[in-house]
Amino acid sequence: MKLKIRLAAIAALAAAGIIGAAIPASASSLSTGEIQELPMEESVPIPLVSTVVTIDVATGEVLSSEPAPVTPFITQLGPGCSTDAVCLYAPSAPYYGFINAGTLNGSWAGRTSYYTGWWTTQLKWQSGGSTVTGPKLGRYVTANLVGGPVTVTQVRIF
Repeated sequence: MKLKIRLAAIAALAAAGIIGAAIPASASSLSTGEIQELPMEESVPIPLVSTVVTIDVATGEVLSSEPAPVTPFITQLGPGCSTDAVCLYAPSAPYYGFINAGTLNGSWAGRTSYYTGWWTTQLKWQSGGSTVTGPKLGRYVTANLVGGPVTVTQVRIF
């Protein structure tokens, strides 16, 4: 019998309560370096935002996981950035930094690149009258927005 169990967990609570059931047995024999080298598609997701999971009550297996509506725990640092913050760059406008998981809507014009810092990050921006959702990028990535500048309308940090 399968029972859909809704779990709302934040940061460490989610990691402690859900991840143990989702890690394959073979993962326990990997070194920290080997785990860090796994491609994002093969690594176990660590939810930093609310998550809804479906668990088979007979086996304890996590059948599916999907993000719940994101709570805005994100904090804007700027103008200005720090080395581990998500940073929106523009050639002639202030840089803006963001930390902590969540989603923040706003308007940051003239952006030509961004840096993901310590976070997995996804942006939305306006380009040619359309809203574009950028790719979800992992930690410490610099992304150049060719054909810009753009107006960033959403910062999402995972």
